[in-house]
Amino acid sequence: MLIVMGLPGVGKSSVLKEITARHPKVKIINYGDLLFLSAKKRFSLQDRDKIVELPMKDHLAIQKEAIKSIDTGRMVILDTHAVLKKPTGFLPGLAPELLEKEGIEGFVFIDAPTKDIIDRRLGDQKRTRPAMTAEELNGIRSASFSNITGYSAATKKPVFILINRKGKIDDTVEEFEHVLKNLGWE
Repeated sequence: MLIVMGLPGVGKSSVLKEITARHPKVKIINYGDLLFLSAKKRFSLQDRDKIVELPMKDHLAIQKEAIKSIDTGRMVILDTHAVLKKPTGFLPGLAPELLEKEGIEGFVFIDAPTKDIIDRRLGDQKRTRPAMTAEELNGIRSASFSNITGYSAATKKPVFILINRKGKIDDTVEEFEHVLKNLGWE
C-alpha cells in the first residue's frame, strides 16, 4: 500500500483519478470517506467536512474503526491527509494502528504553491471547505512535513514529494508514475 497525502485543495484527488485511468489495477481507498461512514453510523453526521469538528476522542474512535476496513495489499493507494486542522490544533492524519499494518510501501506527499491551493479551494463547489489564509496553509504544510517524517521513521519506508503546479497535472502524474515504477507497480 502506498499512502498519498497532501493539503486540502492541492489537487490530490485529481492526480489520483488520472493515475487510476492510466493504471486500472491500482485501487484507491479514500480515508476521509471511511471516516465519514463511521461518523455517520456513530454520530449521525451528515456532512463529511464536519468530521474535523468532532471532539478528539470521537475522532480517534472513528479512525480506529475505519482502519479495520483498509486493505493494505499491493497496488492499493490510501488517499488521506498527514494532519487534520482542528480548532484546538492539529491531529495526526494517520493513527498508530494504521502505521503498524503490514504492507505499507511508502508515502507520497503532493504539494503545490500556496496561491494555487487557495484558488483551488475557492473554486471547489463539491466541498464546504472554510477559507484559509496563506499563513494557515503554510502552518498545515509545516505540520504535515513533520508528521510525514515521523510516519516514515515509524515504518522505515520512503517519502516521495511531488509538486502539483497549476495547469501542470500531467507533469505531476508522470512524476507519480516514476514513484510507482520505483516501487515495482507495473
